[in-house]
Amino acid sequence: MRGSGAWWVVLFLVGCAHAPVEAWATQPRPTPEDVSSHESDTLFIFQRDMDLPMDFRLRSAAVFVFDTDRLVFHLAVVRQDREEAETGGWAVTVEDDAGHQMTPTRVGEGLRRFALNWRLSPYDDNTPTCRLRCVVRVIPGYEAYEGRATYVLADTTPAVASSHVSLVLRRNGQELRFTWRFAPDRHIEHYGQPIGIVVPGPYAEESQK
Repeated sequence: MRGSGAWWVVLFLVGCAHAPVEAWATQPRPTPEDVSSHESDTLFIFQRDMDLPMDFRLRSAAVFVFDTDRLVFHLAVVRQDREEAETGGWAVTVEDDAGHQMTPTRVGEGLRRFALNWRLSPYDDNTPTCRLRCVVRVIPGYEAYEGRATYVLADTTPAVASSHVSLVLRRNGQELRFTWRFAPDRHIEHYGQPIGIVVPGPYAEESQK
């Protein structure tokens, strides 16, 4: 029986782990001379949440701005659970191509609540709420939160010398990665698909309650 109990513990711990998810882009390396390279492409991670119906997709996002003496990252984390959306609960690092981890300074944060009172419904030409797709109003509905923060890294070396720079978030076995690879051409690969009811989006209503 003791051995059986040990196996249950192992399975439980394995079940708590999550595979890392990554959104990435290729873009020109930021330089002081090229003003157009100072702001990166915005990367999105679209995810489902086990506490929401399958037709919802939560959209986290990140972008960085290059300055002569610092990198400024703007981050948004969207979760159904308020505590999990708060950026202060995530360990945030910046990584270069050698795997060196640098800890940026968090200089600002905020939190938005969204009331989710729309669900997808079977398509019907006669449905008055068919805008981009057929939806139906649900009361009471659901809720989600978007935690926002700005992180400053007082070192531009990762962007100037590395082949890529990554903003990495870790929390309770979860890992979100936003990676910008430096190359002449531009290409973006968001993680997941913006299908169903995207939060934030036109059917997610910001609420103060």
